[in-house]
Amino acid sequence: VRSNIKSGIARVFFYIDKSEMILLHGLVKKTQKTPDRDLKLAQKRKKEYEKNG
Repeated sequence: VRSNIKSGIARVFFYIDKSEMILLHGLVKKTQKTPDRDLKLAQKRKKEYEKNG
């Protein structure tokens, strides 16, 4: 999910597991590009959630 706010662009990474929305990571940034470290963190958290529940 992406939203423009005064301080930049807010982005929240999530995925749907059955009927639940699992929030993985959120950030506010100044540019269009999402830093690789933030993408990797969201991916890591998704894998951890899938493994551990």
